[in-house]
Amino acid sequence: LIESLSKYKKMWNLYFTFGIFFGILVMLITIYLTFDFLYKKFTIEEYKETRGAMLVIPGVTIPLVEGLIAIFLAVVFHEFSHGVASLIENVRIRSVGAIFFLSIPIGAFVEPEEEDLMKKSLYSKLKIYAAGSLSNIILGIFAFLLLVQPFYFDGVKVLNVVENSPSFKILEKGDIIYEINGEKVKTTGDLLRILEKYNPGDIILIKTNRGEFKVKLGEKDNRVYLGILMTNNYKNDLYKFLHNLMFWIFLLNVGIGMINLLPISFGVAATDGYHMIRDILKARLEDFGDIISKIIGTTFFIVLMMMLLL
Repeated sequence: LIESLSKYKKMWNLYFTFGIFFGILVMLITIYLTFDFLYKKFTIEEYKETRGAMLVIPGVTIPLVEGLIAIFLAVVFHEFSHGVASLIENVRIRSVGAIFFLSIPIGAFVEPEEEDLMKKSLYSKLKIYAAGSLSNIILGIFAFLLLVQPFYFDGVKVLNVVENSPSFKILEKGDIIYEINGEKVKTTGDLLRILEKYNPGDIILIKTNRGEFKVKLGEKDNRVYLGILMTNNYKNDLYKFLHNLMFWIFLLNVGIGMINLLPISFGVAATDGYHMIRDILKARLEDFGDIISKIIGTTFFIVLMMMLLL
């Protein structure tokens, strides 16, 4: 599959070249956000109890099924992108494999031939290093675009009715609003847009799963006031699952892509961001660049541990 994908060299060259500049930009943004968070955590009271990062454990810190699928996609897209970039740059692939946990595939790995990689130009190496995070973030953006679509929902569910509000003793907790004055309500956004057409004192006809009810609109903070707490109502459990899945694919892929572009190293383990910084510094400063990159890598490892533990 990787060899088949690597046939489209011109397209991939443009994609992976873009990945270098995109990767450096995201790296700088992530570095800024990391230190900005730490500064606020130690100086602003509201941030002191906020965690900057957490371990991703399906079934513990994230949903089990959605988490496993999102992690699987993140690892596969990441590693296959490294593999395609390697073949485009004529770096042989030493091994390709899948990662299983309790007979469940949770990822994959692609290992380029280290000897070939070290002989390549800085430009070629940067394309290979940045490829994985680029694909993770693009997959995350695609999932976000699906996440914000309204087709998962059918109506607005009433979570609570404010006491003595216009809807009090008319609508009930658990009601699902489908129409207002004949206009379809699919999401909370639809409901708010429809209400903007009316004035305080207007009477509207609300169609719900319990029947139709007339409500006289009130006013609060110079706005039309209905007096309900609400959320989107999923069409069914499948649409709820797909919506949650898109959320976790978005969050994990963007998060993994950004963290992987931080220059972190500890022992033999290192992120792609570290490899990028190391090779850029070594190309400019030779052995001194290697020393600086190790200091940077260790510093960011300590920073990551602080975000996880504090």
